[in-house]
Amino acid sequence: MIALIQKRITWSIILLIQTLFLFKYLYRIAGEWSYVLCCTFLLGMVYLIQNERINQFTLHRKMLALFIGAFLVMIMFLLSRIPFENLQVDRWSVISSFWTQVFHHQYAYEAISHLGNHPCPLPFYFIVSLPFYLIGDVALLSLASLLVFIYYLAHKKNNSFLFISTLFVFPVFVYEVLTRSTILTFSLICLIYFDFLFSTDKKSNISSILFSAVLGGMVLCTRNVYGGLFLISSVYFLLENYFGTVTKWILWNSVVLTSFCLLFLPFIWGHTQVWQQYNPFLTQSDKLFPEYLSIIVLLIALGSGCWINVKNYNFIFGSWLFLVALIYMGDVTATYGWNEAFFSSKADITYFILGIPFLYAHLASEETAVAIKI
Repeated sequence: MIALIQKRITWSIILLIQTLFLFKYLYRIAGEWSYVLCCTFLLGMVYLIQNERINQFTLHRKMLALFIGAFLVMIMFLLSRIPFENLQVDRWSVISSFWTQVFHHQYAYEAISHLGNHPCPLPFYFIVSLPFYLIGDVALLSLASLLVFIYYLAHKKNNSFLFISTLFVFPVFVYEVLTRSTILTFSLICLIYFDFLFSTDKKSNISSILFSAVLGGMVLCTRNVYGGLFLISSVYFLLENYFGTVTKWILWNSVVLTSFCLLFLPFIWGHTQVWQQYNPFLTQSDKLFPEYLSIIVLLIALGSGCWINVKNYNFIFGSWLFLVALIYMGDVTATYGWNEAFFSSKADITYFILGIPFLYAHLASEETAVAIKI
């Protein structure tokens, strides 16, 4: 019963996010008709998801390859036609300006994107992005991440035709690649890390605890918001005596934080004074919600640590990230009004993508189907 409720909540969140993106960008083209089109999309998806006969069709290897090929052709065509410099999304520009500063021996977090924003992400985010900056197109990072995500899901229990095909047609995934956004990329890295962490026995020896903790510090050093996932996990590990002793639990947390802090050193060395004025924590806090809301979401994270387990952690993570984005959206809407927040993009709706990989992973592990062999 609980699993069924979680499944319905998960699909509801995913469809709400997809409809939100569809409505925002469809409204610019279709105007009032976008209400009708979005309602039709939503009702159609609800029907398809609940149709048992349709969900019995599984996606075979050749069919998956055909879908990927067609998707790549479509994406390459759109990338060649849509000038990314004109899009009001600057994550690609933040990466570019960051590394330009570094290679000119200047303070990286003083960089300014083409939209006038300072870098918000943490150091390991930029380290992962470096090869794609050197290649010259961050879109390849977003595209590669989506393909890895498809491969990841195809090897889970649920590989139904409907489930996998949503990755090719839902607006969120197309948006990610076309805008050179990297939200999906780093949530996917987080997802893979926590899959490793929750599926591997860390009680065996100190070396495995240290290894997972060092990796954890690197993953944590991508975006501030992922700190909530580590908080949820840490509470669970303590309550369940996951590492065998409290000493090992303290060791894991200490090494995670040490690894996290050490990644900052190469970028702030020799720039300690300007660091106090320009750093990702100050920049991010200016763009997100007030302190009292931050405290609320952290308290929710603490409570979630009491409910999480090895079967529902992706559901908990995805739901918490969705809640953070929803609270952020509500705060901006309360401040500026709906039209300014949504249509004029005062609120960044891409934050809703943060939880998508975790929600998809939860659905993929809950339903049963024949696994694809690739």
